Amino acid sequence: IATDVEISFDVSAGWNWISFNVQNEDMSTNNVLGSIGSYGDYVKTQGGFADHYGEGNGWYGTLQFISIEELIKLNVASSGTVDFIGSPVTPSDYPIDLEAGWNWIGYLPSASMGTNNAIGGIGAFGDYIKGQGGFADHYGEGNGWYGTLAVLNPFEGYMVNLAEGGTLVYPDGSGLARV
Repeated sequence: IATDVEISFDVSAGWNWISFNVQNEDMSTNNVLGSIGSYGDYVKTQGGFADHYGEGNGWYGTLQFISIEELIKLNVASSGTVDFIGSPVTPSDYPIDLEAGWNWIGYLPSASMGTNNAIGGIGAFGDYIKGQGGFADHYGEGNGWYGTLAVLNPFEGYMVNLAEGGTLVYPDGSGLARV
């Protein structure tokens, strides 16, 4: 039985590409992002958005729930800290269905992992992944992912562009063997 843990990570003023690898019974936007936000701040996923209506009012929009499987783009006026309590997830229990084209994905493992270990089960020549601070191209079967995005990290989110859809299953454990 997993016990709850508190996660905490800093965000900078401006855009932040984030994700969550813990969850609890209340994954509403106001609960998950309750420790951050002020009037005019903005959050979006591939399928929804919410604006912050100021202290005491919270987040409102089409994005009513946060999914651990998704990249969340958070635009805040001031730096701060995201604090959230939830149960750690077993990454392999949450396969992420991917479509041809762009997919906004969260990062489910609890440790940093080399790009080829983390997402080596997907991709073909010409596919592309980008994070807020780097990118990698897929060089074909047997070659894998190469670029400035050598490591995927907890609490960060990514965009992956695939020629064909598939299913991403993150490995369980640290997977630190190949960076």
